[in-house]
Amino acid sequence: MSYDQAREQRKFQLQELDELRLEAYENSRIYKRKVKKFHDQKILRKDFSIGQKVLLFNSRLKLIA
Repeated sequence: MSYDQAREQRKFQLQELDELRLEAYENSRIYKRKVKKFHDQKILRKDFSIGQKVLLFNSRLKLIA
């Protein structure tokens, strides 16, 4: 196999790898969009009124381990 043929074959392989990478990226975006849509449908929206007592989370409190 000559260097020119090897170079062309390697170039073709790199193009195929790039196409596979782009396809995997697009499939990942589609999957994330579907999961987000499903998750957002299942979340119950909470409506709070003035004077209603709620439990707050204080993120500044850390347990020292």
